[in-house]
Amino acid sequence: DCGRDSGLADWDQTKDRMKAAVPLFFGHWLSAWGDRMWQFATPVLFMDIFLDTLAPAALYGVAVYTVCVFGIPAAGAWIDRQERLRVMRITFIVNNLCVVGSACLMPALSNAVLSQDWGPELVYAVFAGIILLGCVGEVMNQAQTLALERDWVPTMCDGDSALLTHLNTTMRRIDLSAKILAPTMVGVVLQYAAHDSSSRVLVGAILLGGFHALAWPLEVLCANAVYAAHEGTLEVREHRHEDGTTHAHKHGIREHFHREHLDSACEQLHHDHDTAHREGIAHRHSDFHHEDHRHTTVEVHHPGEGLQELPTILLSARKDEAPAWGRASFTNRAHTLPPTRRWAGRRQSGAALPSGERSSRRSIASSSSSASS
Repeated sequence: DCGRDSGLADWDQTKDRMKAAVPLFFGHWLSAWGDRMWQFATPVLFMDIFLDTLAPAALYGVAVYTVCVFGIPAAGAWIDRQERLRVMRITFIVNNLCVVGSACLMPALSNAVLSQDWGPELVYAVFAGIILLGCVGEVMNQAQTLALERDWVPTMCDGDSALLTHLNTTMRRIDLSAKILAPTMVGVVLQYAAHDSSSRVLVGAILLGGFHALAWPLEVLCANAVYAAHEGTLEVREHRHEDGTTHAHKHGIREHFHREHLDSACEQLHHDHDTAHREGIAHRHSDFHHEDHRHTTVEVHHPGEGLQELPTILLSARKDEAPAWGRASFTNRAHTLPPTRRWAGRRQSGAALPSGERSSRRSIASSSSSASS
């Protein structure tokens, strides 16, 4: 009886979580339906614009999916470094803006080709713009689908196999139904709502642009609702380092350093630098700039603080974005890192350094000499 009651309680909890996934299904339907409409309608509209050749439609498809082959891996790496909800918002807005932009350019291209009022250079430019928007929009659409199906859904289930099966099955049904019904609907509308090529292009552009303009806010609202319902599981990304430590970051997996790794790097940096100075070896400082030997001066209130902060400053200069604790420590102590290129120019031109910079450099030099002695 206890096992039966526990099983019923788990099933009731699973059903409640299935009901909470309704915004997920609706948002996925909007995205899948709009994507299938766009994929079917764009080559058809190109065939109505360029009546004598199928080359533009074929070139569009080759360009879009070639970019997807090389762009989706980079998009996947970008997804891993970002907050989940931010990824969905960006992909939704970029994808829909690209479709709306393509829909605006289609009638202009049709009028230019059919009326022959524009020069060939302008026609090629508009066609290239449509291809560019199509490539960016398709990559964003694939990135959104990848994040939703491979990241959001397994994380939302949190080990519930029944819920995972239900979500995967329902989303696959949505994909298949959109793949069948969306092109059918577009074909029927283009066949019976217009009677010539230019009017078909105009109707198709209005249909695509209008649907995506209305779908974008609804997709964002659905993503916000799903995130709010599963915020406890979706807001963090747990990952494991090579040393076996495991922890999570709220805003995605970003490159960072552990304190113990930084301390060992600091000791090695000071040891190598002191050895080179004692032995008179020509060397470069570890400031990650491939230039001649030069000193980096840091204005500090105590010489020991400068030596402690040096590895953080150097590592932060190497990375695109400094670690959060490194930025906080650097900012709170009001350290400054003047550009060494400016000092080099002053030495070459014979200009005198400001008194603040001279005193700062003397303090670091005196601390280094005392440490070596």
